[in-house]
Formats: sequence, C-alpha cells, structure tokens
Amino acid sequence: MAGPQEFRQRLLSMGGLEGTRKVYVQAVTLSADGRHARAQCVRRESETTLVITTPQWHHFDNDWWQVDD
Repeated sequence: MAGPQEFRQRLLSMGGLEGTRKVYVQAVTLSADGRHARAQCVRRESETTLVITTPQWHHFDNDWWQVDD
C-alpha cells in the first residue's frame, strides 16, 4: 500500500463500516515478498459487543485486491 490514506480507503471499502465508526487496527502483517497483507481490526458494534475482523489483501495485476474469506 502506498501509505496510511490508501490503507484507510481499503478498510472503508471492506463493508460493514457504514456511518461514523471507529476502527482500531491492532496489527498489520506484510509478507516477506511484500505481496500479501493481513490486518487485525476491532470495532465496537454496541455497548457490549466488539467485532474483530481480519481483512486480507493480495497484490497482483498491478493493484491490491481484498480476499473474501
């Protein structure tokens, strides 16, 4: 990814983030070859519920693509 702004756009495009929400990125792991990325994100769903997501991206065809698990 080019930087934090591109990463932010990728997170927003993954769905489930409509409206104003805070998403805490706990970790981002980039593969040794720089072609695969995985993040661990936490968002508050309600007063008693936290949702943890682990979006993944692969770089091919000269762009980053999100992998649906």
